[in-house]
Amino acid sequence: MNEQRDLFDQQPVAAHLDDPATSRKAATTHGVAVHRRLVFGIATEWPGLTASRISELAGERHADQFAKEAYQRLCQVRKRLSDLKKSGHLYRGDPPEGVNEVTWFPTGKKADE
Repeated sequence: MNEQRDLFDQQPVAAHLDDPATSRKAATTHGVAVHRRLVFGIATEWPGLTASRISELAGERHADQFAKEAYQRLCQVRKRLSDLKKSGHLYRGDPPEGVNEVTWFPTGKKADE
């Protein structure tokens, strides 16, 4: 019998060569899949947010799953937003007036697709 796998667990994970060892380790653990699910949930619940605002909400709602330091958490969120864009789950929208960040919207694709 085949084991059904979650789409977020199947995504290839990569760390940059110049990332610290802890980042490379985290890229190979279940933490990335958890982050994908949580970021996708926030972006789906509140479409049109920037990465900064998604990061703030991730810190408020899921503090035990993300980095405590705001910049590190923002980096985590941006990586997962990029993953979700590549997998076709999210797309980038225009930045709000006066803001230098794009907004993020769900494509309608479900988490398990």
